[in-house]
Amino acid sequence: RVSARNSSVGPIDYVSSRPSGRQGFDDLQRSLVPPVSANLTPTVWATGPKRVFDLVGAGLLLVLLSPVMLLTALVVKLTSRGPVFFRQRRIGRGGAAFEVVKFRTMRAARTPDPKELVPLDHPDITASGFFLRRFKIDELPQLFNVLAGEMSLVGPRPTLPDQVAAYTEFQRRRLLVRPGVTGLAQVYGSARMP
Repeated sequence: RVSARNSSVGPIDYVSSRPSGRQGFDDLQRSLVPPVSANLTPTVWATGPKRVFDLVGAGLLLVLLSPVMLLTALVVKLTSRGPVFFRQRRIGRGGAAFEVVKFRTMRAARTPDPKELVPLDHPDITASGFFLRRFKIDELPQLFNVLAGEMSLVGPRPTLPDQVAAYTEFQRRRLLVRPGVTGLAQVYGSARMP
C-alpha cells in the first residue's frame, strides 16, 4: 500500500480490472499515481543514482547487443529500400523535444500518422519489420537516446507532440521524468493500450 499526503493507493488486480477505452485507462492511472505537488524538484534518485544506472546499463547493453544491432541494420538495409533508422519527434522530460530512434520496420515511402496505432498485421510493415516489432528489437537504438540523456531505461513511453498538447494537468505529470525504453506500456500490452 502506497500513501501520499491525503490519499492512499491500494494494490490492483490487473487481470480482473483491465481498463477499457481511454477513460478507463485515465482512471487506472489516477488510482496508481498519488497526487503530485506542482512545485516538484527531481529527487536525488532521479538525478544521481538512476542516471548512473541508465548510463552503465545502456552502455553495457550496447556492447552486449552490438552484434544483434549490426545484424538487424544489415537485414533492414538488404530487405527493403530506405534508411535503416526511423526517427520521430517526441516530447521528453520537462516538455523538451527530441528525436527518438528506432530500426525502420515499415515501408520508407509511408507517411506516418501519429494518431494511428499500428498493429503487427498492418500491410505497410515489412517482412523483417514484423519480426523486429514482435520481439521489440526495433527499440534497441533508443539506448543511444538513453546515453544522450533524453530517455531512461525505465519510464513512461515518450509521447508525440500532438498528444502532449492535449494532455490534462494530471497527464502532464508524466513529463516530470525522462521517458523510458521500457515501462508499463511494454509490460501490459504496448499497442493494445490506448
